[in-house]
Amino acid sequence: MAAACGEADDGSVSAPPEAELVAENEIATELAAESDGFTPETIDDAPPPAPPEEPLDTSGWLLEPPFYAAGDEPFWQLSTFDGWFVFQRLGLAEIDAPIFQPESDGGAQIFETDPIILRLERGACRLATASASSSVSASGVFDGVEYLGCAFAGAPPGEAVADTSPVWTDGLATSLAPIDACVTAFEAASGGEASAITALYPREGNLTAVVFQSATGRLSECGAPSSGGDIVFLDPIEPGDADDWMVGDIRFLRADNMPPPENCPDAEPVFGRGDNLIGYYLSPECRL
Repeated sequence: MAAACGEADDGSVSAPPEAELVAENEIATELAAESDGFTPETIDDAPPPAPPEEPLDTSGWLLEPPFYAAGDEPFWQLSTFDGWFVFQRLGLAEIDAPIFQPESDGGAQIFETDPIILRLERGACRLATASASSSVSASGVFDGVEYLGCAFAGAPPGEAVADTSPVWTDGLATSLAPIDACVTAFEAASGGEASAITALYPREGNLTAVVFQSATGRLSECGAPSSGGDIVFLDPIEPGDADDWMVGDIRFLRADNMPPPENCPDAEPVFGRGDNLIGYYLSPECRL
């Protein structure tokens, strides 16, 4: 009987047959999977959802496509395009998600699609930085972060994914304190080398991060308090470590009521609050 339990006649313990080990491992895997709330089959990545094949019935929607939502602090914009939501934030990668029929929640409508949830609701709404008002409020949730703002009929000003979208302009106008602190620090560290801003985004600790591209193509990231003050860091970005969105088509040259560079005649002026000239968007052809 002891031998049947894996003990040999000499008192030593023998290893169970290989088939028994395989069976025991399979049972352990199933038990572990069940305890975690999933089965091994659910581990495989599912394909991303696609828009419904049948046209959506938009007759009962609070806003029929095209429409867009936008907010400030932080700055974001979500627009509709060919059955998809296009979600933009300052200096971060664009997020696309298919549009599905919304669910009703009282007077609100909720669009739930991986990885974005958008809620539209009747109510007076106003964007302070853009001086725009609407009768529909909007809130979105992405990656556990809630974004508040307003919703508007039609396409957003300019193209839906324009390089110089209001999201960028509003963000620049309200982030001049950290931008100027970083510009001063970058010029001091580079010996006055010309540079343009290619990305602007929030960082932990209530910091605003600014990415600069110098005239020679070098990238640097600077962080300063969003409310203003001395910079917290200024670090070079190695070419291999730069994400695509850090070197996109958007380039902003900070210039406080100054004319555009002589070699950039097609530079587009950017105005802040009170119609003050705060700088220029530079075309890809412009060389600093």
